[in-house]
Amino acid sequence: MMDNSIQIPLDLPDVRILKVSKTKEGDWLIRVESTLKGTNCRKCGRKLTQFHGYDQAIRLRHLPIFEQPVFIELRPKRYKCPDCRG
Repeated sequence: MMDNSIQIPLDLPDVRILKVSKTKEGDWLIRVESTLKGTNCRKCGRKLTQFHGYDQAIRLRHLPIFEQPVFIELRPKRYKCPDCRG
């Protein structure tokens, strides 16, 4: 059996591909997630590792593949700072 698939690397650091699909409009949709295990607090700068949840999905236009539109969708991870409010 012949494999008719192709693979094109995204070359995005710290990102894992969850799913690749076509939308009803015929666009490619690549769902990804961050592989990072933390971030820094934007108020105090402390290193955060206490995962709090996901924010709303963000859909970004990427470069087309064979003239077909491509979008990357991610749900940003949110972390909770024990020192700051909010």
